[in-house]
Amino acid sequence: MTATKSDLVLENQEDVRNVQLLKERLAPLLGKGRRRKVRLDAAAVERVDASALQLLAAFALALQSQKRELEWHEPSPAFVRAVHGLGLGSTLGLLADVAR
Repeated sequence: MTATKSDLVLENQEDVRNVQLLKERLAPLLGKGRRRKVRLDAAAVERVDASALQLLAAFALALQSQKRELEWHEPSPAFVRAVHGLGLGSTLGLLADVAR
């Protein structure tokens, strides 16, 4: 099995203190002419707050409007718990059985 490179690796703490930086890192991935799938790596996420998840949800919806897909690489248990805690599993494309 070959590893697929992620388009963006999330930091171990994604919160209100760095949400603007996350927005700046996500913005180029919305450009036209990009690949159909965008892959984000959430393996190292230890803490994520509502502001970062809201931004990621808006990003996911923007991709959907472009007929593109968001794919996750090994989302950490903390990330998955936070996503489902805010009811964003469907929006972010993380099924409940992804949680470890």
